Amino acid sequence: MTASVDPFGDGKQWLEAALQRRLPEPVRDRWQPLRVGVVSLWEYDDAEFWYADGRMVLRGQNGAGKTKVLELTTLMLLRGETRPADLDPFGSQHRNMRFNLLPTGEGDDPRPPADAGLGYAWIEYGRIDEHGRPRFYVCGMGMSARRGTGTPKVNTWHFITPLRPGKDFYLSKGG
Repeated sequence: MTASVDPFGDGKQWLEAALQRRLPEPVRDRWQPLRVGVVSLWEYDDAEFWYADGRMVLRGQNGAGKTKVLELTTLMLLRGETRPADLDPFGSQHRNMRFNLLPTGEGDDPRPPADAGLGYAWIEYGRIDEHGRPRFYVCGMGMSARRGTGTPKVNTWHFITPLRPGKDFYLSKGG
């Protein structure tokens, strides 16, 4: 059963839902991405980005963080990898996950230094089931690292749940 009218179709309803702190709802019987989120990675304390009808447009000036959102959500979550070449859509080895977790305060890193980092990235999919009920599937990845441990290792773990971030559970408060 595919819904014929998308209640968020013209964009105004999506904005209204977001401003009223409501969450996007699925409107089709096939899985579609609804939202992605980043918590305490790079310069994102707690950021959420919505898809409209399975699509997302990221706009902004150079350096605004569009590519970083793709690195920390789509690329990383689809592959489940945190190697620099897997994160960077341009194939660069410059920025690794440790850099995203542990601010240095040096060079091109505008964040104040920290000795430990804990962050999450997640993506939420939704669909309407055969009984007309919304169903959700969230997959995510948690990461942690410490400075001074003698190893550049980043610890990672993965999760899947039908619960909705920001409604049914919270990963952590940003910062």
